Amino acid sequence: MRLAPLFLSAVAALAAEAPAASTWIVDRDGGPGVDFTSLSVAVDFVADGDILRVRESPLPYFPLTVSGKSLTILADPETAGARPVVPTVLVRDLAAGQTVVVSGFSVETPALFLQPAVWVRECAGAVFLEDLVVSPGSALFAALMEVANSPRVIVNRVELISPPASASGSALPGVPGLSVVSSSVALYDCLVEGADGASAVVSPFSGTLSSAQDGASGVVLSSGALLLAGCVVDGGDGGDGLFAFDACQPPGNGGDGVRVQSGTLTRLDSVATAGAAGAPAAGCPPSGVAGVDVRILGGNVSTIADTLRRFEVDGPIPEGTSASNVIEGVPGELVVLLVSFAPDGSIFPGLGGALAGAPPFLALSLGTVPPGGTLAFQVPVAAGSLPPSIDGIALFEQVLVAGAQGFGLLGSPAVVTIVR
Repeated sequence: MRLAPLFLSAVAALAAEAPAASTWIVDRDGGPGVDFTSLSVAVDFVADGDILRVRESPLPYFPLTVSGKSLTILADPETAGARPVVPTVLVRDLAAGQTVVVSGFSVETPALFLQPAVWVRECAGAVFLEDLVVSPGSALFAALMEVANSPRVIVNRVELISPPASASGSALPGVPGLSVVSSSVALYDCLVEGADGASAVVSPFSGTLSSAQDGASGVVLSSGALLLAGCVVDGGDGGDGLFAFDACQPPGNGGDGVRVQSGTLTRLDSVATAGAAGAPAAGCPPSGVAGVDVRILGGNVSTIADTLRRFEVDGPIPEGTSASNVIEGVPGELVVLLVSFAPDGSIFPGLGGALAGAPPFLALSLGTVPPGGTLAFQVPVAAGSLPPSIDGIALFEQVLVAGAQGFGLLGSPAVVTIVR
């Protein structure tokens, strides 16, 4: 496969059109080669279009907030698999043409937080979230992730893990894993969990009863468009009932896997599972109701009868090293790699996905998928591949194959960052 010279030619062609950009190292512990010890200071200081490489620290960073600025913010590869930790991620107020990429972080939100752990709002520009683990340690008052008024959002390999149900004596309702409001969002290979409802409980301090709460939906589509490709979505279970004050206190109902209130839902190779009703107290009749895997209250729902073609590539990639690429597909089908330096995010149900890169993009033929169904290859990135004016470039890549339906099918996307 003569991919290496073709790929490097693509990098050179795209980099020639890219604006000047610098790469900065952020490490809370300081040390040689470190530019910033504060992530929030770095975000405010660096120029529009720059790249931040953030190293893991024993202590979490302050909240990651990006407002009205193009940035690529990546976990640094020198941390040997450990993730830098932030309590929240907020991306807001991007103008058309601006882009934010956030990749490789663990988001560990404090208990009883009033806002989503990951929040994208009022962004006309594109937002690409990749390889995040969102796992609050206790109950929240808002969805784990909310996307509002943002038409170009791609979420790839992100885990939205629901917090445990409250057992504090003040029962809390479960919150959704993802809420989409007036936005276009494409999820690839994501795990999304709605929170379980808290069980009924009598406060040991006040003696008052808190009723069992319903489980939350895994995903709530209020309006807009949503693509679920290769995803697992689970509704939360209802809280358990209780026998108290000489009466059976009923359990909570299960949450829906996906709840469509309005808008358009497209599913490809994804599973949605409703939450179960809570258990009644001993000797009490069952009264809770399980959720629905996909509850349609309005809007449109369609399912693409095919499998997701997966594409993964290591990164960031320093010059002088190689990029490891893995594509999972159907043996014998032709694979084309699409490469762009600007993201798109528009959903095309007829192509079974969202277009990761915005035109103009380069198309590189990778040949056919071998009999085993996995196409794996290395691409060396020589020193000097980047022009002198930039220290790094983020490439938005995606595979396009001839799918089972007889036309082009988009696979999962990836952000490939090459740094000096």
